[in-house]
Amino acid sequence: MNILVSPWEPRLLRGFYSSGEARDFHGISIRQAGKAKKLLRLLKLQAQIAKDAHHRDFDDELASFLKLFEAYALAVGKRRFMKSPPVWRQNTFNNTIPCECGTDWVFRYRSDIKKMYRLLEIPAVLGPFPNGGKLGGEMGFIYYLRRMTWTGRVRDLVKEFGGEETRLQRSFYWLVCWVEGRWKKLLDMPLGIVRRFPKYAEAIRVLANKHPAQPNFPAPFKVPYYIDCHNWGNYRPGSGPAHPGIGAPRQDPTGAQQQAFYNGWLRKHGVKAQVCSAPDGLDIHLFGGASCRHNDHWMRHASQVEATVAARLAALGLPNFLGYGDSIYVWSQYIRSRNNAPAGHPHKLQLDNEDKGMNSGRESIEHHFGEGSMLFPFTTTKMKIKQNMPLYEIYFNRVLLRNFYMCFYHGKTSKRFNCEPPTPEEYAAMGN
Repeated sequence: MNILVSPWEPRLLRGFYSSGEARDFHGISIRQAGKAKKLLRLLKLQAQIAKDAHHRDFDDELASFLKLFEAYALAVGKRRFMKSPPVWRQNTFNNTIPCECGTDWVFRYRSDIKKMYRLLEIPAVLGPFPNGGKLGGEMGFIYYLRRMTWTGRVRDLVKEFGGEETRLQRSFYWLVCWVEGRWKKLLDMPLGIVRRFPKYAEAIRVLANKHPAQPNFPAPFKVPYYIDCHNWGNYRPGSGPAHPGIGAPRQDPTGAQQQAFYNGWLRKHGVKAQVCSAPDGLDIHLFGGASCRHNDHWMRHASQVEATVAARLAALGLPNFLGYGDSIYVWSQYIRSRNNAPAGHPHKLQLDNEDKGMNSGRESIEHHFGEGSMLFPFTTTKMKIKQNMPLYEIYFNRVLLRNFYMCFYHGKTSKRFNCEPPTPEEYAAMGN
């Protein structure tokens, strides 16, 4: 390799200068190029001194030094670490997911995951992403399921899948948003679910009458679902410096952004969701993405869940049904909570038994929150959940996937109420 075009016109080849993206993969840095030029001038000066001292030809002396300089430039110009291009593996259901896969993939069998892929109508190609990239639907869905159960570093997960980290992450965010847009009807009191209200109300009535000392109390209302809110923490917003450098100001110097998502009673930053749960184990209504500073009463009015239930009941011509919540929910035409009968009330014993029976079943919604966190721990790993992520869409996917899990394998709630959920095919048809 000839580094110099001419002994009298020393000029490094293009590869030894940094230019744009080439600086990341080829050549040396600007500082190293400047040092190389200084070294070349030093070599020329030494050659001139050698000529004067030994009366040798200047050109021969310079040529010998240039050979040394060429070896030095090659050693310095070679990157100590060359980033290898990503290796994309052909990840498919058959070569990636074992036949029995409940440990890492939530769903117990590969055939169930294939059925989920068909029922959710995942596109054959995901994208385009914000940077114009795309990814195959099958590989994107496999990564999407694995990511929902992964609590470690994304870099380690990419080693398992191969490919490029940024494209896999973009495919995950793209898919969670797409699923929310395509299947949001399933978590907005679909008519197929509302048709099951009489069955739900009877299951709750039977369970509630098992608890009191005097069974078969005359409940004056029909309850097909329970309503409650869930807070999940995320990474503290607004942390870190606003720009690089010593003494840089904070991104949120006044603390307004952190205060907007901080709940003093829970002592954490986070967002909040309101969920309505049925006795067959399904979550039938979801409203979320609000700050956890809001209480359950605010979430109730912001979600307009009562207007939604009224519209669905009117469309099907069904009688009035009521949701049941904890004590913060004020009584209305469509929501009921504890009686909290005072001392001396003529029907205190009956009302207290009613409260015990209804609250015994209402605790099942708390189990739904716990099951979702257990099945998809990524959604509750505080250090992984940040404000710049599509938080509501991620939580929506968690609830939707858990519903399908209940349709496949049932759960403790459906067994306790003796109320079987619909099949996965029937449930997916309700979202069309």
